[in-house]
Amino acid sequence: RNEQGIIGQLPGAALQEKPRQPRSPPSSFDTSSFVSAISYTDADTLTVNIPPSGIGSRALSSGAFSALWFSAIAPATRSMLATGAGIAPVLFMAPFWLAGGLLAKNAFYDPFISSSEALVVM
Repeated sequence: RNEQGIIGQLPGAALQEKPRQPRSPPSSFDTSSFVSAISYTDADTLTVNIPPSGIGSRALSSGAFSALWFSAIAPATRSMLATGAGIAPVLFMAPFWLAGGLLAKNAFYDPFISSSEALVVM
């Protein structure tokens, strides 16, 4: 290493900084449905529109877990009903059915819902 350091050892062309051009998406690919829209109105309101996320790894894994969940909860509830144990065990299983329903909603309904938030800016 000399007193110029490593930079002094590079060729002159490597020292010149070239401006980077931003990449543009392919012309056949429409990104407008994937981009959140932010708008500011005259009434001092900021509106953010978020498009639906669609089916992705999160929805698929949630759907798979929901199916696994119901494959355990349904037979347990069915066996409780078959033994004639009464209503108490079935009521015990109600929160588990509710949790499974929320999992299924997150997997099969929420990915197709867009949302919009309006904020008042002061």
